[in-house]
Amino acid sequence: MVYSIVVTLHIIFAGMWLFGIPLDYFLRGKLKEEGKLDPKTVKIYLAQLNLTGMLASTGILLSGIFLVTSAGHYDFFDFSSNHWLVSKQVLLIIIFAVIGGMMIPAAKKVRTGFGTLTEDELKNSLGKVFTSSTIVHILVILNFLFALSRNFM
Repeated sequence: MVYSIVVTLHIIFAGMWLFGIPLDYFLRGKLKEEGKLDPKTVKIYLAQLNLTGMLASTGILLSGIFLVTSAGHYDFFDFSSNHWLVSKQVLLIIIFAVIGGMMIPAAKKVRTGFGTLTEDELKNSLGKVFTSSTIVHILVILNFLFALSRNFM
């Protein structure tokens, strides 16, 4: 019963992460069409990115750990079987590295830079947020495809 609930939550968190992708691009479009960076719109964009990213990634991580540890036929980084799961685990580590190494520092610079940085510096930092976000989106989609691929093996 608990396992089924956690699987459901894992799927919901994955859906949340996938839903964040079109929302991200919609808000990026709003930022780009405004021309000049509006602090309010930037804060909304960063808050959306932060909220969906934190909820989804934390939910995926915790539920994934529970699922692997409670199921007797899965293991962490077991390269001898369940290649789809190992691929997902490696991708999740890369996702967290991109978030921690690129996205968070750039977003922090943008968030605190209004009033101290030039418009070009803000746009440059925001561009780094966009780039790191795109990388995360691609990896999330790949991770999702690996999850689907287990049904074909």
